[in-house]
Order: sequence, then C-alpha cells, then structure tokens
Amino acid sequence: MRGGARGVSGQAARLRELAASGRAGREPTSWLGPRSIAVASGKGGVGKTSLAVALAVGAAQQGLEVLLVDLDLGLANAHLLLGVSGGPGLCETLRAGAPPTDALRRARAGLRLVAGARSPEATARMSGPERRTLLQAIATLGRRADLVLLDLPAGMGATVVDAARAAHRLLLVTTPEPAAIADGYGLLKRLTQADALGPRGVELWVNAARSRGEARRAAGRLRTASRRFLGRDVGILDAVPEDPAVREAARTPCCFMESAPCSGAARAVRRVLGVWRRSGAARSASPGREKESAPCTPIPDFASRRLPLPSSSSAPR
Repeated sequence: MRGGARGVSGQAARLRELAASGRAGREPTSWLGPRSIAVASGKGGVGKTSLAVALAVGAAQQGLEVLLVDLDLGLANAHLLLGVSGGPGLCETLRAGAPPTDALRRARAGLRLVAGARSPEATARMSGPERRTLLQAIATLGRRADLVLLDLPAGMGATVVDAARAAHRLLLVTTPEPAAIADGYGLLKRLTQADALGPRGVELWVNAARSRGEARRAAGRLRTASRRFLGRDVGILDAVPEDPAVREAARTPCCFMESAPCSGAARAVRRVLGVWRRSGAARSASPGREKESAPCTPIPDFASRRLPLPSSSSAPR
C-alpha cells in the first residue's frame, strides 16, 4: 500500500510540475484568438452541446457576431437544435478541396454554424496535420467574429486535446453526478499531461443542478482534486438549474433560449455571457447592433430560489 501511495504521490507531483512549467515557459498561442472558447466535457450526456448552442444563440440575440463550430465529429447534432441542414462538415469540405466557407451555415441573424461531419469513418482517420489544418481553417472563418465557440467531442480524444490547445479558454461542463465529476477530472488530467492548457483559464459549469448547494459541492470536489493533484485552479463559472424547459427543447428539437427565454437555464446562460463580456472574453456589440431582450416575468431566480437539497443517501460522494 505504501508503494502505491508513493506512486500516486509521485504522479501528482509530476503533473503539478508540468502545469507549472507550462505556465512559466510560454504564453498561450491561441490560434483561434482571444475570444475563442472550447466547450468540453469528460463524458457524454451532460448537456454540453445544448449549452454550447444556447451560448451561441444568446450571444447572437445580444447583437454579437458568433461562430459556432460543431467539432463533435461523426456525432454532430448542433445543427438539429438550430433547425438547419447539417450538410458536409468542415473536415469533408477541406478533403474535397473546397474553401472552408462552403461549410458555413447561417443559422440565425448574427450566428454562423460550421456543422460537424456526418460520418464517423471520415473523421476516425484524421491525422495530426489534418487536425491542424482544420483548426487553421476555423481561425480564418472566425477572424471577424465577436465570439468563437467550439463544441468539442465528449471524452479525451486527439481532437479535444488539439482544440483545447488552440482555443483561448476552456469551459468544462459537468453535472453533479459522481461519474461526470470523475470524468471531468480525467479530462483535465489528460489535458495537463498533454500540456494543452498552459496558462489559459479553465472554467467549470455545473449543469442540471437541483440547488446552488448541490452545484457548489460538485464544483468543489473537482476543484479540490485539480488543485491537489494537478496544481491547477479551476474557476467556477455558474450553475444551470435542472430545468424541464431544457428537456422539452431537446425533444423538439430546438434551443431553449428561444423556446423558453425566461427559464432558469436561459437566465444562467445570460449571466455567463455577461461575465464573458465584462472580462473581454466576448467582444461587446457595436453601436446599433444591440438587441432588446424580451421582458421576463419577475420570478425568483435560481440564485435565490429555495430548491430541495439532495438527501444524504443521494448526494454525490
């Protein structure tokens, strides 16, 4: 047991050294620019794509020019939530020798979508140089955007590592479920080992939380593990309440920012967009492009609403 403990301790020390050397040794390259954000998750089913689409739609509603890139290659579905044709993905477009703009879809006023590939076989054979070419094409497409959002595949594959390295910051989506938290930590560990984060910020977004308390406990566990074993701090961005409007939108399918703009989930998305705009992560809309938001009935927000806390038997451990 002692040998095993020393092995774990040594591994944690090495990961902390990697994180520290990355922070001290270089500035972030951010191929995709300072307003590029990669949305990732350690496992599927946590609502990553739904939230990425909601952020894109919400930002466009506020007058920003947004580029949403569906990098969930082979399992792309962002176009379904936006109600647009998937068409050939960027990978397929580039392989056909066509210009990257052929992969663009105008989803809404102010929102352009780069749809993901439709065939898993086409992307399973992507080489490192092909992934680099893909990201360089995204950088070109997003040059004039106020915000570039990358919806990454779930898990820890090569596309996730390369895209996290290229984006300016990482938004990690999880739920309070123990498996989601464990897989979220696993993704952070993988990216640290690959030196794919460097000094960039990592922000945690807890989705489908039954209360603020449940979200805080879930985020605290992942943050503590990251600090202790990886030497990396994780910012806690916000929590999205468990919301029937989100489930209903997924069944339709559509984006809950449009079908339920006054829902708790939509309010949470607007809070995050406000934080990003104040911090410079997303450019503010130019004069004349701002849009008025539809008034919402003044109901208690998730931040103050009293929701039932999970019982001790069901709380994440």
